[in-house]
Amino acid sequence: MFEIQLPGFKKLQTISAVAAGIGFIIGVLIPARAIFMNNWECPFGNGLIHICGFLGIIGLGSGIVVGNLVALILIGIAKWRSAK
Repeated sequence: MFEIQLPGFKKLQTISAVAAGIGFIIGVLIPARAIFMNNWECPFGNGLIHICGFLGIIGLGSGIVVGNLVALILIGIAKWRSAK
């Protein structure tokens, strides 16, 4: 393993955190709309706690995936800029 010091690291972290927050919101809203407006069957059951648990898990998963993808893209851009 090696460590790379990237310029503007705090800025990159902030951008990744914002992207993860947006991913969480989108990850919750899409299944919530399907469950409540389109009468989609929640895989965890029909209770409110089951639906909220499902939406929370999906939202966290979406936030993690989107945040990590944005972080990888930003690290690649920062490496490319520092190599120039």
